[in-house]
Amino acid sequence: MPRSMPSPTPRELLLDALGGYVKKHSGVDSNPLDVDLEDPLPNQARFYLFETSYSDDDHGWAINVRLDNTDENGYEITDRESGSDWNPDGEYQVILGGYNENYDMFTFWDDAVYSHYDTGDDNDPHKSYVSDETLTRASDNGMSIQPRSLRARGERGGETVITVTPDRIDEALQMRDRIEWIRTQLNEELEDDWAENQYRAQRLEHLVYEFLANTDRRKSAQDRREQAFSRVHELQDISEEAIKNSLRADVYGEHESGTLPESLNSLLPQIERRYFESYNLWKEPVVFEDVDGTPDDIDLYFPPDEERSQTVIEQIDIALRSGNHVILTGPPGSGKSDLAEQVAEYYAHNYQMATATDDWTTFDTIGGYRPQSDGDLEFHPGLFLQRFMDESRLGTRGIEAKNEWLVIDELNRANIDKAFGSLFSALTGNNVTLPFDDTTQEPTKPIKLNGNPNAITEPRVNSHTYYIPEDWRLIATINSVDKSSLYRMSRAFMRRFAFIPIPTPTAKDLNKNGKGLLEEYLNVWEVECPDSSNVDNIDDETEVQERLKTDLSNFWYAVQQYQKVGPGVIKDVLEQTLTGIEQTGELHYEYAVVAKLLPQLDGLPPSRMEDVLTMMDTRGSDWFDPDIAEEFTREYLDIKIESDGE
Repeated sequence: MPRSMPSPTPRELLLDALGGYVKKHSGVDSNPLDVDLEDPLPNQARFYLFETSYSDDDHGWAINVRLDNTDENGYEITDRESGSDWNPDGEYQVILGGYNENYDMFTFWDDAVYSHYDTGDDNDPHKSYVSDETLTRASDNGMSIQPRSLRARGERGGETVITVTPDRIDEALQMRDRIEWIRTQLNEELEDDWAENQYRAQRLEHLVYEFLANTDRRKSAQDRREQAFSRVHELQDISEEAIKNSLRADVYGEHESGTLPESLNSLLPQIERRYFESYNLWKEPVVFEDVDGTPDDIDLYFPPDEERSQTVIEQIDIALRSGNHVILTGPPGSGKSDLAEQVAEYYAHNYQMATATDDWTTFDTIGGYRPQSDGDLEFHPGLFLQRFMDESRLGTRGIEAKNEWLVIDELNRANIDKAFGSLFSALTGNNVTLPFDDTTQEPTKPIKLNGNPNAITEPRVNSHTYYIPEDWRLIATINSVDKSSLYRMSRAFMRRFAFIPIPTPTAKDLNKNGKGLLEEYLNVWEVECPDSSNVDNIDDETEVQERLKTDLSNFWYAVQQYQKVGPGVIKDVLEQTLTGIEQTGELHYEYAVVAKLLPQLDGLPPSRMEDVLTMMDTRGSDWFDPDIAEEFTREYLDIKIESDGE
C-alpha cells in the first residue's frame, strides 16, 4: 500500500500562509521559529508554535509551553523579559501560538502582557486557553477576538487572544504587534490604575487599535470612534453599549450620553501621531490647514465686473478648497501664467512650474525605466510623481513624502491621453498600480500611485508607493485663442478641473474707459516713463505718460474688437516703445506694434485686418506709421490690404 503523506506541521502551515511576507526563516523544524518578515508585519518575529489540545468544557482548547525550567512543584517558569532566551536582546516580536487541526485555525496569545502587567506569583502556572465559541466565530468570520484575564497572576491587565484563519494571519500578526505598542502608549498617557480591570484594559487597547488601523481617516474623529466600537463589537461579539460601559469609569468619566468626553478626544489623536512616526507610515503633508483667506498681494490687475458675484481670486480659492484642480483660461497676455504661479506660491509655497509640449508622453509625466551604469533598468519617476516623494531628504527609509503643487503652462499643447495615462484615475481618488516595477527591491515591487491614501489601512513610506495628498493641486493654463488648433481634452479629463476664465477688458470697456484702465495697469506694472523734455518729437507741454495711456488704449481697442489679447501684450508694446525712446530719443509706436501686437492677429480675415489697421491709423496717433504695419501684414501675415488707389 502506498504510504500516506504526513500532515504538515503548524510551522509549515504558518510559513505557507505567510507566503511572500517571508524573507528568511530559521527552518521548519525549529521551535522557536524565527522569521524575517516584510512590511507591514513586524520585521523580526519569533514563533513559539504548538498544536492545541482539548482541555475541558470551561476553558476549551489549550497549549502547553514546554520550556526547560520548572520550579519544585513542576510548574513551568518562563522568563519573558527582553534579553532572556525567550527574546534575546528584545529583538523579536514574540508570538505564542497554537494550531487547531479540527478547525484549521491559528490562535495567538498575548504573551507580552506578562512583562507589562505581571504583579502576581511567577510560580503559578499559566495555561493558554481559547474557547470553542471563539474558534467557531473565527471559522465563520475569518477572525475572532477573545478577552481573557491574567487569572492568578493578578487582576491588572487583560489578554487579547486572536484566532484567525490561515489566509488572515498577516492581519493577526499586525494586530498583535500594534496592540503591544498601544499598551506602552496607554501606560504613558493614563493613570496607573487604567488597567486594573483586565477586561476594560483589553477593550481599550483593542478600541485604540481599530481606531488607528481600520477606520476611514477621511471621516470625522467621532465617526471613526463609532467605527472602532463597531469593529470591537463585531470581533468580540460584545454589545457596543457593554464595551462603552466597561470603559466609562476611567476613560469616559461619568457621562450619560453615548459621546466620548475630552479624555478620549485628545488621547486618540495623540497616539495616532506617534503611531505614524513609529511605524514609518505616510503622513499627509497638509496645505489648506495652514492657509487662511485668499491671496491679497497678487501683483496683477483685473478689471472689476459689477455683474459678477465673485472675483477671479475668490473663484480660484473656492475651486481649490472644494477639491478641484484648476485650469485658467484666457487670451495671450491675460496673466494666466503669472497668476497660476502666485496662487501656487500663496497656498503651497512648494511648487514646480513646467510648460507642456506635444512631445510629452507618460515617460515625462508619470515615469519609466532608465538604464543604469551597470546595465540594469531602474524606474525613474516623472514630472508628476516627483511632486509626491523626495528621495533627497533622508527619512526613516531614506525618502520623505511631500506635497509640491504643479503648475503646467499651456496644458493643451500636450497630447492629453498619451501624456497623462494613469493619472486620470488617481486624480479622481482611485488607487492605481502602474505598469512598472521597483527593481531596486528584492523581490521587485509594483509601482503604485494612490489617489486615495485614506482608503489604505496602513499607507507606508517606501520607494515604490506614491501618495497624492488630499489637498495637492494641479494648476494649469490654456490659451483660449488657439485652443482649437491644439490637442483637445476629453470630457473625462476636463471633469477633474474647474475652468476659470481670466478677465480682460472688452472692446466696449476700452472704448468707454481705455485711458483709465491703462492707468490701473501702469500702476501695477510700475513702469517708469521718461520726462517729456527728454523726448525730441513730443511737445514739451505734453505728458509722455498721458500720451501713452491714450495711444495704447486706442491700439488695444482696435485689436480687441476682433481678436482678444490680454494686458501682457500691451505691456510688451509699452516696454519696447520706452526702450525705443531711451535709445533714439524719439517716440514711435509702429515698430513695437509690429513686433508684439500684430502677430496676435495671425489668421484674421483680410477685411477685419484692414479695419484694425484703419482704426489704428485714425484713432492711433501722430507717432504711428501705418505703412510699416501694412507692410508687415503683407509679408509676414500674408494678408493683402487694399489701398484707396487700388
